[in-house]
Amino acid sequence: MKDKKLKILTIIVTYNGSKWIEKCIDSIQGSNLNADIFLVDNASIDDTVFILKRFPTIILHESKENLGFGQANNLGLKYALKNKYDYVFLLNQDTWIEKNTIEVLSFVAEKNTEYGIISPIHYFSDEKSLEYFFSTRISPQYCKDILSDFVVKEVEKMHDVYSLNFIHAAAWFMPIKTIEKIGGFDPVFFHYGEDNNYCQRLNFHNIKIGVTPKAKIYHDCKTQEENQIILRNKKIDKLVLDFKVQFSNINNNITYLSMFKYILKLVLNSLEKIMMFDFKEGSVFLVASLNCFFSLNDILKSRINNLDLKPNYL
Repeated sequence: MKDKKLKILTIIVTYNGSKWIEKCIDSIQGSNLNADIFLVDNASIDDTVFILKRFPTIILHESKENLGFGQANNLGLKYALKNKYDYVFLLNQDTWIEKNTIEVLSFVAEKNTEYGIISPIHYFSDEKSLEYFFSTRISPQYCKDILSDFVVKEVEKMHDVYSLNFIHAAAWFMPIKTIEKIGGFDPVFFHYGEDNNYCQRLNFHNIKIGVTPKAKIYHDCKTQEENQIILRNKKIDKLVLDFKVQFSNINNNITYLSMFKYILKLVLNSLEKIMMFDFKEGSVFLVASLNCFFSLNDILKSRINNLDLKPNYL
């Protein structure tokens, strides 16, 4: 790989990210391997954009509205295709990397060309512990041998990459051929669920997803306890998101009947709660059922669109 100069684009989406973004960009610009930065700001109302303009070399797109995670990333993916980059590195605003992170990811990707996504290990912001939700995805249930090898081997003696079916999109290193074949994120998803859907599409088309134990990022995300505090609107969003993720999955055979059964179950849950005079919880299920119903056509169009290998949504 030393003889080949790779063209790499790091894509970051910001939204009120002033707490983290300077550290994130500094870590990328301090990398051993050069990577351009394409950054989409989703109409932040804090001083994120003011901070970003201190970095004259980044490519900054200031959106006038919040496009959501997926559609904002799609702008960067489209730019990468147009400008013939070799790799893209999707990175969350609340992350930072080590000096060798991009270099190692590039090395692993060049050796393992069958992979459409390679993720580094996600540490929490204390830089001492694994990020909780990442740790659940590398359990033996989802990712064979990585934990066993980590215990019984030194990291240097572990495999370059371990396969799994899904990894969160906080840090995705992707060859441009993934974008050419699969495209961007599905607009059915505004925020959350878009990475599930993208991985489902890779699985359907037999493109591998992996984790390398030899590269790290640090992620200042919410702890498990904080994520358990779910407000009413978040409960509704979660029910609708589960519906979208399940029924937009092109690996599953679905029917109108199965979709309506899901919606009917929400309605029955709503009636049950209302009969128990729990009107707040009843309204959660009722609103969720309506949102699911109105998303039916978008999901069906999504399923048809994602069956073919092409740069969808770009």
